[in-house]
Amino acid sequence: MRWVRGHLVGIAGLLVLCYLLIPNIVVIVFSFNKPRGNYNYQWERFSVDAWTNPCGTPGICDSLGLSLRIGFIATVVSTLLGTMVAFAVGRHRFRGRASTNLLIFLPMATPEVVMGSSLLTLFIAMGIAPGTITILIAHILFCLSFVVVTI
Repeated sequence: MRWVRGHLVGIAGLLVLCYLLIPNIVVIVFSFNKPRGNYNYQWERFSVDAWTNPCGTPGICDSLGLSLRIGFIATVVSTLLGTMVAFAVGRHRFRGRASTNLLIFLPMATPEVVMGSSLLTLFIAMGIAPGTITILIAHILFCLSFVVVTI
């Protein structure tokens, strides 16, 4: 019992981690399922068809490539901009510094869905068609606060 009390935080952490990974495990298990129709809700039979040709479904590999490019570009740009903003806010005293800090922390407290829908509304109101550029801008704006606070 002493051992359990001494390691309670670690045990609770592992249980939470296992609970959070359950959806990933379900997706992995059902990726080996061969459903009769288009829906993969219940187990039918074992198959490796999804793994023999991962790019067989049209658009899957294109989407993956686009996601990786957007992630890489957003990381680089937000790191550069965030570093400059962090140095400016951290080293210089200026009027409105408290408001700037509030605006930096605000996206971190806002749920991603709210921020995404707000940016979509802003882009549409400005007449900017949704596409790759707007997705890239949204990712950069989301990552920027984390970079500034970290640096």
